[in-house]
Amino acid sequence: MEVVVTNSHSLHLIREKHSIVDYLATKNIYPEKSYGDKSSYVCPLHKETKPSFIVYSANNETDHENYFCFGCKRSGCIISLYAAIENISWKESILFLGKDVKITDSGEIEFILRALKMQQDDDADDANEIGRISLNLSSLGFIHARKVEQDSDEIKFLEKLYKKIDSLVDKDDLEGMMEVYGFIVDTRVNDMCPFEYRYKKWEEKKQKEMQECYRAFENV
Repeated sequence: MEVVVTNSHSLHLIREKHSIVDYLATKNIYPEKSYGDKSSYVCPLHKETKPSFIVYSANNETDHENYFCFGCKRSGCIISLYAAIENISWKESILFLGKDVKITDSGEIEFILRALKMQQDDDADDANEIGRISLNLSSLGFIHARKVEQDSDEIKFLEKLYKKIDSLVDKDDLEGMMEVYGFIVDTRVNDMCPFEYRYKKWEEKKQKEMQECYRAFENV
């Protein structure tokens, strides 16, 4: 069973499908140096001779590549980078990159655009804080979905979470968003956060299914 795409999830689908490193390679732009989860480039967004543009790989804390230039101070993900290099708007970038993951609904595109602008803006007002928290929450959910291999029960749980996130964003409900974030991050069940606990239970279920499968084969 696949995840039903919701607004918060759509952004992650685009970022996972399209790699910054691969895109830069199509422009004959290659890293000057790679070390760990970072690659340094001569910045494609401003003139320089020494590499100050860093691409950070996806890891356990974030589900997508992102970049930051220590020279021009620009940062973001594949959507903003593609827009900057191709000299198009963020909306046009979302339209192009979203085709591969079948994101064409105008409302969905507007939501992604709004989320990106919230994330990119450094002002600490309520709307931007809601945007940052919502993206953090949906990132955690996206990572969990991959870990549990699209398990149907876990996907139902995630769909409810994404719908809740989308509703809070639409209402500009910072207090509600912080409450959900606090539950996901701070709540402890057997000294584990909710995602860790659900993953452990999923592992136990998979192990039990494998044991039952082995016993069934032994009885054949």
